[in-house]
Amino acid sequence: KNIEEAWEEKLARNRQLSKGQFEETPVWAHEVAAPERGCLLLASDTHFGKNDTPLTKAVSQSHFTQAVIVLVEHGARGSAGLLLNRPTPYKIGSVTDRLPGFEQCPLYLGGDVGDGVQVLHGVSELSGSRQILNGLWMGVDPWHARELIDSREREPGDFRFFYRYASWAPGQLDAEVKQGMWHLAACSKELVLHHNLQLRKPLWREVLELMGGKYELISRGAYGEL
Repeated sequence: KNIEEAWEEKLARNRQLSKGQFEETPVWAHEVAAPERGCLLLASDTHFGKNDTPLTKAVSQSHFTQAVIVLVEHGARGSAGLLLNRPTPYKIGSVTDRLPGFEQCPLYLGGDVGDGVQVLHGVSELSGSRQILNGLWMGVDPWHARELIDSREREPGDFRFFYRYASWAPGQLDAEVKQGMWHLAACSKELVLHHNLQLRKPLWREVLELMGGKYELISRGAYGEL
């Protein structure tokens, strides 16, 4: 068996794993040219993590290693986002009593600044929410959410909870993108709302492979497959 045949077999297995991770839900991701609300930021291994050089180590932050961040704000006042792939060992009930009905939901680390719990979901009819992109909402009226859970219109797993968030000063994120610190992607809402617990494939790798081309090569290089 030659190298090309072996690689094609590996790609086929990866595609099958992706189907398993997202339960036959079609997911997609593609490159975008500039940061925008609702896009994903994927950390560059060159600037964050194991591929640091002495020059880049000074700006590296380990919690951003292979980070996947959804950008929920971007404008003249700065930028903010939530880390999608940093689960914690905690449940919502261990940090707040203000979200009845969601006590057993997993809590994710959303970033390195701020305080409080942030919520992402795809429930358009929910009070207290604002739209981030088509099919993706942020914020929650806990009592309305509890009504939807009690009536079985929604399930607790339809919501994702994050403690803290990531933040950039005005112009800072654009400058970091120009330095190559982040890869940018538009994606389907399912990639944002899917819980990242015990995935067969890391979300960072999943998104890069969905983007294809040079991004798939970046993913392969990070996992020693080049």
